[in-house]
Parts: sequence; structure tokens; C-alpha cells
Amino acid sequence: MLASLVAVRLRLPALVLFLGLGMLIGTDGLGWWDFENYELTRLIGSIALLLILFEGGLAAGFDKIRPVLRPAISLAIIATVGTALIVGLAATVLFDLPLLEAFLLGSVLSGTDGAAVFALLRGSRLRPDLARTLEGEAGFNDPIAVLLVLACIELLTQPDYGALDVLFFFVQELGVGALIGVVIGLVGTRCLKALKSAPPSLNLVASFATAAIAYGAAGALHGSGFLSVYLAGLALGGVDLPAKPSVDAFHEGLAAVAEIGMFFALGLLVFPSQLDRNLLESTLLALIVAFIARPLAAAAATTFESFSAATVSCWGGRDYAERCRSSLPRSL
Repeated sequence: MLASLVAVRLRLPALVLFLGLGMLIGTDGLGWWDFENYELTRLIGSIALLLILFEGGLAAGFDKIRPVLRPAISLAIIATVGTALIVGLAATVLFDLPLLEAFLLGSVLSGTDGAAVFALLRGSRLRPDLARTLEGEAGFNDPIAVLLVLACIELLTQPDYGALDVLFFFVQELGVGALIGVVIGLVGTRCLKALKSAPPSLNLVASFATAAIAYGAAGALHGSGFLSVYLAGLALGGVDLPAKPSVDAFHEGLAAVAEIGMFFALGLLVFPSQLDRNLLESTLLALIVAFIARPLAAAAATTFESFSAATVSCWGGRDYAERCRSSLPRSL
């Protein structure tokens, strides 16, 4: 809570402070916590991401996302894959990596991170259609980035794993995940509507169970659990539930705790003493991601959309520029 208040005063994303706090007290910092448990961090990250994606879908609702569904999906697929390819090519030059290993690094860096995007969009004064497009892209983007990473790992570790296997993997994961997410979302909606005369606490349990079952069922059937849980959240968010205010507040709180826990755990896994080995190359790659790869990939993904060139930096052109500038931190 203190870090969040400090972040507001400094006009910084609070997630940056949680990451820095993990680095500060970790092995290479003050040494208060000798932490190097990657399996536990993966578990924390998976649970946190499913809670964050569900809350993102619940807050948006399908009715609000539907008008911008096409550009959101285009950005999530084309821009994510394009970013991975561009960053991968840059990594082959900067780190002298084999092409497939470089694409793995590019896939890791291709996600826009739903947690950060949802957190930054809360309370923003962006034009609604732009904000909804970014929300939809952030929700659909993480499942695509995760599948890219998994596919690259399979290509690296399985000699007989080929292009057809990658295609089947994507179709299966996305198809099953989408189907399970829609079905569980509709079932969850019916259940929550049936609980209108029940104590409010049962609505919270039912909504949480919807997220858990959507993720678990999709994973058990070899589908994308992250896509499933986001679609289930969109389904619940698009209907007028009896206890919607309390359900929204409950999941917003869960997502906030999940964001803190995930970025704190990631900070614990950063070892500053190891960063100087490739500090220059890593910084250059980060700049390429932010200022070259992602903008080019986003431009390609929105070629046939009604976005102007000004949209890349500030949605809506000159008539909206002043309002957009007023929403930026003063330090910028």
C-alpha cells in the first residue's frame, strides 16, 4: 500500500516499485531473502496472470470489447508474432545467438504484459475506443506470447518437431481455450444470476470458481487456460449481474494482490551482479523492442484499420492531442 501511494506521488507505475523492492531485498540486494526458486515463481506468475486476465475481462465485458474486437485480435496475433520476429533478428546480431534461440528470446519479449496495461489504463483519460482496443489486445496478447514461447521450446528440444506440429499446437490451444472459456463463462453467468437471492459472499465464491474452472478445464483438455479465463471474464462482465459491484470490487482487489506478488517475485529473481555481462546489448534490445519492433508490428497489424499515423503516439490526431497530453505524467 505504501509503495502504491509513493508511486502515485512520483507518477510512476506501482509495478515498477514492486519489482525494485524484490531486487532490493533479494540475493544480490540486501540479502534478506536468498531466493532462486524458478518453479515457485512460475506458479506465482501463472496464478497471478489468470486472476489479472479474469479481472481484465470482467471489467471490460464483451459488449464493450466487441466493437474493437478485430483490431484487438489483429494486434494480439500479428503484432505479437511480428515483434518476436523483429526482436529475434536483432538478438542474433547483438548476442550472436542461433536463429531459433533468438526467436525464443523475441517470443519472451513480445508480450505487452496484461498486468501492466490493465494497471496503467485504470483511471486513464484515453478515448474509449482506444482504451478498449488496448484492453482487448492486452487480454488476448498474453496467451499468444505464451504459446510462442512454448512452441520455440519444443522446436529447440524436440528434433522431430516441425512446422505442422506448431500449427496444430496453436489451433488446438486457441480453439479449445476459446470454446471452454465461452462455455464456462455462459454457465457461470447463469449460476450467478440464479444466486440473486443468496448471500453476497456466494456470488464472490461463484465468480472465483468460474475463473478457476475455466483455467483448469482448458489446461486439462490441452487448451490455453489464459485465453479461456479471459473469455470467461468477458462473458461475466457483459451481463448485468445482481451483485456486480461487489464482484467487480472483489476481483479488482485480487488482481491488485496478484500484480504485487508477481512483480515482487520477478524482482527477487533479478541478480544485479550478473547484469553487467550484457548490459549494453540488453539495453539496446530493450530500446529496439519499445521504439522499433513493437511500433512496426503494430502498424502492420492495423494496416486495414481506420487508425491514422497520429494514433501511434496519440489517438485521434490534433483535436485530441491536448487532452492526451494532459493525461501524461508531468515528467514526460
